Amino acid sequence: MRWPGWIVNSTLFSSVLLPRLKLILRNIIMDANLTHMQETNPFWRFSQLAWTVADVASFCLQLQEQHDCDVNMVLWVGWRSAQGVPIDLADLEQLQTLVEPWRQQVILPLRMVRQGLPKEPDQAALRENLLTAELEAERFQQTLIFKASSIGEPVSSQDHSAANARAYCRYAALDSATEQSLWKMLQVLQENIGASLECD
Repeated sequence: MRWPGWIVNSTLFSSVLLPRLKLILRNIIMDANLTHMQETNPFWRFSQLAWTVADVASFCLQLQEQHDCDVNMVLWVGWRSAQGVPIDLADLEQLQTLVEPWRQQVILPLRMVRQGLPKEPDQAALRENLLTAELEAERFQQTLIFKASSIGEPVSSQDHSAANARAYCRYAALDSATEQSLWKMLQVLQENIGASLECD
């Protein structure tokens, strides 16, 4: 998407609108309980680890770019699978109802502005600031997801990755080939990170 010239070529966005947006984000997230939860959120810690596992980031971004999937929801499926916790369509729909307004009104507009910027040196600082704001908004979304997640004991004796992949692909209307790829990713996350997870 190409944005109007007044956004990308003038200083209005970087000098006025972006600082205001950052202030709004900061005020929203300043709630003491949410701030503490962000700092101690095991889902966020899992996601940081997952992003370093081979092919996970590229696969998640592929789902985002080709199928408009919410990466945080995909990572949540990975987190629950690594814990040995089953999920179903109702869980996914409940979370979507909770986080979709934030995604539509904050995360996606930030991403579209950042991606619409010309790849020129004089836009590098603005692009970096937009990326920082976008990541902070993503982290806040993860806090909302974690807060809403039902907490249960891990079922370590069972592997729910196949069923969880099937549930997510049904929810996101993805084909069987994508389901197989997601299942493999969930297994990789369980093998690489599952043992290090705390019992939430």
